[in-house]
Amino acid sequence: MEEKKSSFALGTFTYGISNTIIILVLSLAIWFLWGLDIETLFPGMFGAYLFWAVLCIVFLGFCGESWPFTKLPQPQAGILALLVTLILDVIIVNALSGYGSVIPTFSTAPGGTGWTAIAMIVLFGFYGYGVQSNNMDHWPWKDIGLKQPYVGIIEIFVGTFITGVLYFLLMYPTLATYANKIQPLLPLPTVVGWFYSVVVFWLTSALLWENWPWSMFRSRAAKAIASLFGNFLGGTAVFYFFMYLLQNFLIPADAQKALGDGITLWPAQLGVCIAGVELAMLLCFQSWPTAGSLSTRLIIRTIIGFAVGVLVFYIYTRWFGFVLQEAPVTKDFGGNPLMFMDLFNCVLLIYTVYFASWPLKSQK
Repeated sequence: MEEKKSSFALGTFTYGISNTIIILVLSLAIWFLWGLDIETLFPGMFGAYLFWAVLCIVFLGFCGESWPFTKLPQPQAGILALLVTLILDVIIVNALSGYGSVIPTFSTAPGGTGWTAIAMIVLFGFYGYGVQSNNMDHWPWKDIGLKQPYVGIIEIFVGTFITGVLYFLLMYPTLATYANKIQPLLPLPTVVGWFYSVVVFWLTSALLWENWPWSMFRSRAAKAIASLFGNFLGGTAVFYFFMYLLQNFLIPADAQKALGDGITLWPAQLGVCIAGVELAMLLCFQSWPTAGSLSTRLIIRTIIGFAVGVLVFYIYTRWFGFVLQEAPVTKDFGGNPLMFMDLFNCVLLIYTVYFASWPLKSQK
């Protein structure tokens, strides 16, 4: 039986704008009521818990396809999923923090690298776990007849392997207390900037391009394998494109001088703004436009996603970051989009995936 649409159902843009306003208000409330104070008193702690909350959402909402919460009505389903996420978040972060008593790199004592080491796992985990549910479309587990929760459980194990390889290859040598005995492949800022560019390309392919170019492959196996490795090539191109924009248009010369070699991290600061816009386009604005040819849809979405993302970055670093009381780089440029925009993205995922934008209704 077809579900009767609510008389209060909203059109695509009204629905999207309403979602975005609710998410922004909630994000600002969390930031000023909790996040700002925690980050001031315990630098790094807020980011670690925030980033792992995002990854727990990937575990439950994407790998596990919100099983078994979809069997419940809203808002009960969203509340239960949120509670489970918070419990997992606290358990995982505390366990990793406790690991610092064995491995000093994970020590959260003042002056240690623990909070950074814990938080940076998520940089690679977001891709390692998330790519399996969209680009790879749960291949090969659904192909052999598996269903939830078994698909999600297996993908968490597979994602842990992918994440572990990437983390210990690219990130751990830059943080390890014995790093002077290891030659990192890339400096830490470059690792963060480059890998977030990989994340942006992956999200663009999965959310805006309807899995193109991987959809051109005939078999599901070819699509999955090509996307898993191909996103690194696309992400490398995005990294150099972002660096060009940052160095020539988006970061003032005096700020570039102040950042020095650390400027290679800033593709991540730009990338998180674009990622937030892309997630909003998919989940708040329902992948508009949905009509027209594939090429037309892809071009329009890409222009909107990147243009609005760049605009968000510009406003953030010239004004909004100062409103959030974040540290300036220079007098007229500063802020840390990675922190607040990840909070925005976390709230966006919770509200649209867990709560299905309750109580908003869409005509679509």
